[in-house]
Amino acid sequence: MKKTFNYIPGHLLVGLITGIIIEYYTNISINILTLIFILFFIILVYSKYYKKIIVFTCSALIIAICLGIFSVKLNADCNYKNHYKYSAKRGSSLFIKVYEVLKPSKKYVKFKGSIIQVDTTITQGDIIINIKKDTLEKINIKIDDVYITKGLLQSIREPLNPYEFSYKKYLEKQQISHQLFLNKRDFHYLKKGNLSLKGIASNIRRKIQSSLINNGFKKNEYAIINALLLGQRQEVSKDIIKNYINAGAIHILAISGLHIGIILLILNFILKPLLKLPKGIFLRTILILIMLWSFALIAGMSASVVRAVTMFSFIAIGKTFFKKQPIEFSIITSLFILLLVHPMYLFDVGFQLSYLAVFGIVIIQPKIYELWNPKIKFVNYIWTLITVSVSAQISVLPLSLYYFHQFPLLFILSNLVIVPLLGLILIGGLLIIGLSLINKLPNELVIVYSKIILWINNFIGWIADKEDFLITNISISLMTTLLFYILLISLSYFIYSKKTKALIVSLCIIIILQTVLIAGKYERQSKHEFIIFHNNKKELLAIRNGDSITILSNEEKTELIKKNPIKAYINEEKVIIDTVKTLPKFIKINEKNVMFIDSLGVYTKEIKNPLHVVLQNSPKINLNRLIDSLKPKIIIADGSNYKSYVMNWRMTCKHKKTPFHYTGENGAYILHSK
Repeated sequence: MKKTFNYIPGHLLVGLITGIIIEYYTNISINILTLIFILFFIILVYSKYYKKIIVFTCSALIIAICLGIFSVKLNADCNYKNHYKYSAKRGSSLFIKVYEVLKPSKKYVKFKGSIIQVDTTITQGDIIINIKKDTLEKINIKIDDVYITKGLLQSIREPLNPYEFSYKKYLEKQQISHQLFLNKRDFHYLKKGNLSLKGIASNIRRKIQSSLINNGFKKNEYAIINALLLGQRQEVSKDIIKNYINAGAIHILAISGLHIGIILLILNFILKPLLKLPKGIFLRTILILIMLWSFALIAGMSASVVRAVTMFSFIAIGKTFFKKQPIEFSIITSLFILLLVHPMYLFDVGFQLSYLAVFGIVIIQPKIYELWNPKIKFVNYIWTLITVSVSAQISVLPLSLYYFHQFPLLFILSNLVIVPLLGLILIGGLLIIGLSLINKLPNELVIVYSKIILWINNFIGWIADKEDFLITNISISLMTTLLFYILLISLSYFIYSKKTKALIVSLCIIIILQTVLIAGKYERQSKHEFIIFHNNKKELLAIRNGDSITILSNEEKTELIKKNPIKAYINEEKVIIDTVKTLPKFIKINEKNVMFIDSLGVYTKEIKNPLHVVLQNSPKINLNRLIDSLKPKIIIADGSNYKSYVMNWRMTCKHKKTPFHYTGENGAYILHSK
């Protein structure tokens, strides 16, 4: 463990990550950055001659930070002059090469593509393509095909309500800033583009998928095989995904380090006889790498698959060439290389959880396992599985709470049953794929395999139904998450090193953590505000008083809690619903008057300023007359109004020089009452 902390690439990794974060939140001049890099590179060289260790270390760290900044700049398509945003105008012909199929929404099938040409200008840059579903004709778009359209590029919008998932930020981390909304007739096939690795993988997958369907696999079983072995989750239903999330087993459905690790173990076992040959260990390693990357190719070369295969490729190499701590050093090295080549992986949730889980298994699991040493082989096997599951869960817990706000108490049970079966499922699945491609797949094998998948889905569903064992609505801040990880690192270092300083640092972090939690609680209790959420077709408002809220709506409480605007707000602000009241005609928020005008269009002229007027359910009113008589401070229209009405109201307010706020464009309206 001590050697892991002292591993030089690990120190450089810290600098690289720091540089990536700095560039993501700032934009340092390339000229200044180059000067800093050259200066500290010279200092690094001369410090080596004069044996100045501190100067050498600091210079190396700053150079690593510069590399992190450089990597972000070089990977950002928008930093290049041939990015499509500099050429695309309304009415321009966009030539788009499709490279990835995404999970469809209710109204659209979705793809990722690259704009390779705008009119006659060669360009680059990725976008999201949304094509409206056609009830009469299936939309069949293939990877590597080039299409042409005159569709209007739209910027990705920020969420309209507080704490809602930001699709804009999610895509920004993938260097995507625009999307297209099209009908099928507006997206014209032009030609077959140059074949890419993803295109080759897509062709192989289509052949495999066709053979699986022809061999009689039903919808849900086919969807699980598609996810487990081919890396395609588009066919998996929302209910099944929800069950796997609630059971703490969602990592089963995405090809990740767990799957690749099991495949590596299987390959090591199958190729073990090669060790008897001269240079057999090198031959085995080469074959393992070829097979792992072949699997990555078939699985679509998605980011999660590439990350997992890269990590375990380094582990396979490390176990071949290094005798001491090959796993720890291989993980750190693979992480450094991946972030150097793809710096934005750092902000990917799957990437973060995957590496944290592996570090947890490598660092925490041995110490938990030492607590008990069962003599019975089967019991020892079960104990090993439990310690692996617990250590992985410990390492990802703070991040899981930060992102997903829930914790499944039955995760040990689900992993204890599913993980041992996963090896069998992977072996059986690969066998089924091979036999189906040569038309030699026995129907009996299809039936047995389908029943195993069905049983797993039912088992996961049974665990997910145990709602009493699922703790929800947990929320921690980013600062709290970071402090938890610093505490976890310092405690791990203390357990391995037994140094008093590490214990003192851990105790100090605990004090800081308590202070942050107390300060957060005080801030919540002292917060008071009035919120008009954006809610399509219906009104939704809330009055916040400390750590509770009163909701103003005509819907039932049980239905309201399911709505994302309220759910996201409750999770992040850690508040509870006090009561649900019907919408009033008028309320007073700390000397600020708020009037509500509904579909009846009835209002009183006796209320004094300052007045906020909220229009709901498309009232037929003369807004000119209302503004003249009430002289409101602002007019607010929520999501329950017709858009045509909103457009007219906006024009009237502009003419009258009265501020206008539409939640469908400007987002939720928040009035701080204290």
